[in-house]
Amino acid sequence: MKHLVFLICGCLLISFASLAGKDIDCINGKIRYIDGKSEKVMNENYCYDSLLRKIYSSGRCKPNTKCMADFDQPIPMKMSEVSGEKGSPGFKICEKVGGVPQIIDYWEGDKWVKTARCVFKDGSYIDNGTLATKVIYIDAPTEKVEKKE
Repeated sequence: MKHLVFLICGCLLISFASLAGKDIDCINGKIRYIDGKSEKVMNENYCYDSLLRKIYSSGRCKPNTKCMADFDQPIPMKMSEVSGEKGSPGFKICEKVGGVPQIIDYWEGDKWVKTARCVFKDGSYIDNGTLATKVIYIDAPTEKVEKKE
């Protein structure tokens, strides 16, 4: 019986992993945003995850250089720097790491999808939601577990 449960769990895990891998698409597509008072529509190479609404630049950096939007390590930040009543935490995180936040739409098949991205000096970018998942809060409250005697 244990073997059957492990076999079923393994098959489900492989199925979910293969489905997640199929959702990422890298294309030469359209991105639109407001620049000043006018709308701009640009053809750009980008990758997106249609299920989770992640978007990031593709092929924007110089050969053999690391894009500024590629964060391999967690980004340490104080929660107090991004919390508050005004402003989006994603926009605040973007500014703290040296980027410029921007509300955009990207073309996905037959419709525009709205999101926000963080654009860096080298032209690379990452969506603010994904950027926020890279942050580790160094002043986050921790729960103390009390021993019961």
